Amino acid sequence: MDARIRFVIRHKDGESMAALCREFQISRKTGYKIFERYEECAGRLKVGSIQRRLNAIAQAHKAVGLDSPTHHAMVANTMKGIRRTLGTAPAQKAPTLTDDIRAMVDATDAGLIGTRDGALVLLGFAGAFRRSELVSLDLEDCAFSKEGLTVTLRRSKTDQESAGRKIGIPYGSNPDTCPVRNCLTWIESAGIAKGAAVPFDHSARAGATGAARRLRRGAGGKETGDARGT
Repeated sequence: MDARIRFVIRHKDGESMAALCREFQISRKTGYKIFERYEECAGRLKVGSIQRRLNAIAQAHKAVGLDSPTHHAMVANTMKGIRRTLGTAPAQKAPTLTDDIRAMVDATDAGLIGTRDGALVLLGFAGAFRRSELVSLDLEDCAFSKEGLTVTLRRSKTDQESAGRKIGIPYGSNPDTCPVRNCLTWIESAGIAKGAAVPFDHSARAGATGAARRLRRGAGGKETGDARGT
């Protein structure tokens, strides 16, 4: 068991700080700092973040054939108390409504960048896509028909084994906010023939390949988000 975790557990069990510091051969200042750092997690981190750290500690010990200190009763009881105090319900973001989407589309720039951004906003809203799902799309993943657009997601955050799924996007009643028409306009305007459906630069025109640079966080140019995040 990690010496710092043993130190914290024993102090929480009632052993005095002075006695523990003498045994572990550290100063009382260091002892209080170690203990406060562990206590701070409950006040600063969410339950999920603390649990991920515990999982990482457990996996690291398992990898080298050691028993994990996270299985100690004190750790389990502490986590129960943190869950009761902080709660485990995820924070919900306010939903994006139709009027918000119209305002986003109206605020896009004129020209090719604006055409791309408008298509991304409308497609993301209509299909409830994550940003990572949108920018991973190749043109081959988008099948247009008289009924609308069928998008094939080959992999997503909730599909780590790449089973894939298809999502249908119908034509909208208003051409200005129709996701299908706007996507077609973007593809035709950018001259994309294959590969990345949403390259962030415009070197990926006519005959672009799957290696084309994609719109992504920090890549430059404008980003568009979605209602669920990455």
